[in-house]
Amino acid sequence: MIVFFAYYSLLALWLLLLWPAIRLSGWPRLWIIVVMFLGATAALYEAWAHFIWLPQVVAPIRLDILLISFALSLFYASALLVLFAARWRGLASVLCIALVAASGSMAYVWVSASQESKRLHEVFRQRDKLLFEAKFRNAETYAAYFGPLDATSSPHPVGHWKADEGSRFTRLILNSRGRAWLFYRCGTSECHYGSDEAILRPVSGEAPGWEVVLEKRALGEITLRIEREEPDRLRLMVQDQHIGLERTAPPIDPDPSDETLNYLGTFLDVECRRHHAWVRQLWLWRNGSRLYAVAIFALKPAGMTANYVSPVLLGEARSADGVWNYAWQQHAKNWTAQVSLADEAVSLALTQSGQDPVGLVLSPGQIFRDEAIELAARESGEDWTAWFETILVGHFSSGDLPACPQRGIYDDDARS
Repeated sequence: MIVFFAYYSLLALWLLLLWPAIRLSGWPRLWIIVVMFLGATAALYEAWAHFIWLPQVVAPIRLDILLISFALSLFYASALLVLFAARWRGLASVLCIALVAASGSMAYVWVSASQESKRLHEVFRQRDKLLFEAKFRNAETYAAYFGPLDATSSPHPVGHWKADEGSRFTRLILNSRGRAWLFYRCGTSECHYGSDEAILRPVSGEAPGWEVVLEKRALGEITLRIEREEPDRLRLMVQDQHIGLERTAPPIDPDPSDETLNYLGTFLDVECRRHHAWVRQLWLWRNGSRLYAVAIFALKPAGMTANYVSPVLLGEARSADGVWNYAWQQHAKNWTAQVSLADEAVSLALTQSGQDPVGLVLSPGQIFRDEAIELAARESGEDWTAWFETILVGHFSSGDLPACPQRGIYDDDARS
């Protein structure tokens, strides 16, 4: 809020120069008019951005505010010198106070933002490290995440392949269905390209092999081609780079921690409201009388991919007569949820501040598939909480919503 107040103040300071632009003469008047023109142009640009550009984008990064505010501060400072030289000390003093207040506030905000950016950079590095290690925490997690891994029933070179030293890419994992995960260096850890749908397909020609297109959000797509295959060696072509890999054992933790949290899975309810789908999805873990929960409650256009959906950390609750109670804030509104387990389903009573509670039955299933949530630590409640304090920073989920109206559980008529 402070940054926008200071920024808008800078955009309006050119109005103080209207009177001297009329009364002065010669080069001082010319320079004052130039500064006024630049200030008015910046104000018009911001009006266009606010009313036309911003409504069309999601989560914009406004680096232009930094550049514009820095440039305007310099030009207003030059106009200030002109006013003092022309002996307009009264107006110059007013402009000086306004400029120092606005520019000082902007400087403070940007310094604070720089420090916060450094902190977030370290958080994201830790996030990458936790996600990489979690995929190999034990043999069961490795097989569940990357499987099936039966090489005898697949024509593909199934297994874990370690890249030669010096390559930007570090390892390749192929399962028996032809899915591929190509890892690369990211900071002190490793991240990966992958795809839920793309599988290896045979490529014929002078150099037969296997090929697949992998993707990663914000990085786009890459094409991976297996050019030569031997029992213990592979040769890849990725982004015009040849990579040699050797078959090795995966880096599974040889001494995994004992798990105390039992992952119950994901539970889902989708309700159609005209052409929108109301999605309620829970991830649940249990340890005795304690129930740990993460949720997504989202109303999005049906039949489309929902991006930038923020999961809600409901946290930990103790059982009270078989009911677990949660309370949180989202979008400046208070929410409460009562969760109870029944056979393979979950009963949910969801209440938003100022509205009547909604009773739902969630069945096993999911629309939002999120590895950052499903790989959560299970050693203890403390480790689980620490995981999400890092993982959910700046984290969003995406999923394909069903079309509405639609027969079955997604149809309003069926629900009534």
